[in-house]
Amino acid sequence: MAGLSVSEELLRFVFIVANIILWGIGVSLTAVGIYSIVSVRDYEEFDVSYITNGSGVLIALGLLIFIVGFLGCYGAFSKSACMLYGFGVFLFILFCVEVSMGFYLLKNKDAAMEVFEKSLKKSMEQYSTDKPTKRAWDHIQRGFRCCGTSGPASWNDTLGSGNVPDSCCVNNTVGCGTGYPDSGVAIFYDLCVHEVEAEINRHVLVMALVAIILGMLHWFGIVIACCLGNVFKQFQSLESD
Repeated sequence: MAGLSVSEELLRFVFIVANIILWGIGVSLTAVGIYSIVSVRDYEEFDVSYITNGSGVLIALGLLIFIVGFLGCYGAFSKSACMLYGFGVFLFILFCVEVSMGFYLLKNKDAAMEVFEKSLKKSMEQYSTDKPTKRAWDHIQRGFRCCGTSGPASWNDTLGSGNVPDSCCVNNTVGCGTGYPDSGVAIFYDLCVHEVEAEINRHVLVMALVAIILGMLHWFGIVIACCLGNVFKQFQSLESD
């Protein structure tokens, strides 16, 4: 009986450590989700639903992990084998969801980037008429030091040949983008599509790797929960004899 008692206390301690790690995973998932949403806030005039939807799932998973962690602790201190087995099942489900989500993000990111690129090109038509779109484009061009989806010439259909937004100018002044070929004003020539897609791809990659790597860590909690559940089950069997 003494050996079983020592085993129980040791496993219970390890389980508490596992739950601390689990809560850390929950915090990490929630933080990455919030960070990704905030980071693409400047691009909300374009189609970034792939990022925002993925971020929303990460936040939801992080909050769910908090709840599951508290239930697991209650099962450990109440010596409930059933709750611990249930805790292990919940962790396995979370593992499947997180890893599946990570691979989904990686597999479909190219298709999502095509949707984003189309929305970026279409939004150029609204540059002169829609202030939020203008503000978003100006932010992108100044921030990434780029001009248009495929260079300055991509603004010809919207602003007329030889004209670009002032935010394309290296030294941004009012009217600097008008007649830029003849005015001698220095402008950016990098393609905004490439620059912004590279930034968004980084967010997708971070979300995917966080989901996969942190999902794999759930196995530590699953194994400990099952072991502790088996110990409690043995105690219950001995007490009933």
